[in-house]
Amino acid sequence: MKKQIDYLRKITDDFGVIQFSNDGNPDVKSGYTLDDVSRALIVSSKLGLEDLSETYFNFIKNAQVSDGRFVNVYSGDRKPLEEVGSEDSFGRTLWALGEYLAETGKGEEISFKTLMTLDKFGVRYPISESFAILGLTKMHNAGFKKNLTKDLIYKFSNSLLSRLDSHFDKNWFWVSDEMSYENARIPQALLRAYESVGNIRYLDDVKTLTNFLDETVFEVNYKGTFLNIIGNNTSGLEGSWYKKGFVKPKFDEQPVDAGAMTELHSELYEFTGDKENFDKAKISLDWFDGRNRLEKKIISPEGGIYDGLGKVEANPNQGAESLLAYMMARIKFDEVRDGI
Repeated sequence: MKKQIDYLRKITDDFGVIQFSNDGNPDVKSGYTLDDVSRALIVSSKLGLEDLSETYFNFIKNAQVSDGRFVNVYSGDRKPLEEVGSEDSFGRTLWALGEYLAETGKGEEISFKTLMTLDKFGVRYPISESFAILGLTKMHNAGFKKNLTKDLIYKFSNSLLSRLDSHFDKNWFWVSDEMSYENARIPQALLRAYESVGNIRYLDDVKTLTNFLDETVFEVNYKGTFLNIIGNNTSGLEGSWYKKGFVKPKFDEQPVDAGAMTELHSELYEFTGDKENFDKAKISLDWFDGRNRLEKKIISPEGGIYDGLGKVEANPNQGAESLLAYMMARIKFDEVRDGI
């Protein structure tokens, strides 16, 4: 993954990681997001890239406002473009802080403040809850504020279960009436919740959600099974994403989804030892290498990752989100593969 590390350094400056690139050229005018910096902190922590981790951690500290929430979006001249960011960005930041704390033992003060903020404000959306659970379980397993993290794991995991109970029917087994982005984070979060606090209902719903997700995104062609991610472009016919009762949109496909599927099935393989999960993790990772609907490589020659797979071609731009999605997936898959 040397090329990807080199590319990450290319799009990182002394403030943070630059959001977008024109082809493979960083576009500083596109600014910075806490979403991307949080992903970058997870990657740098796991790879032991201490200089990058320091840059990303400082960005997070400076993005936290007085009530404990965070600014997400910054301009190219490093000015905040909002008073407070999205719940997704908050959840991702908590996840990043959990990974950073677990890997390095650092960041306890800001981690505690962020936990207290989560306890006070909560989050309202299933994907935001899932990001938060991923961070909470890392903190809990590292022995950090175990009573508080345990309570919050239960709170948000139980919320996901309630959502599933409210929305499922004989043909739909999901936590809402729409499947959108990074869907695999939801069963991944419940799997980690089960491993942390041992509620068997969480494990039951991991199976239910994963089976439905797999049936939705794995398809078969003349070369075998491949990943066809839920798209966010339906040509204006049905709105965006995959809505209950409609046909799944097949483009544009986003690298964050292939990455999340790789991580989910890698972790399921670790947990179950079932080779089918390893195979699905490999199929998901191979999406980046051309095992996809268009049989096009998503990894660029310079090490970046193209920003999506459209109707007939890949997006040539190579932004931070795409790169970091691939790196997170590769780190987890390589860890599992090397343990076989």
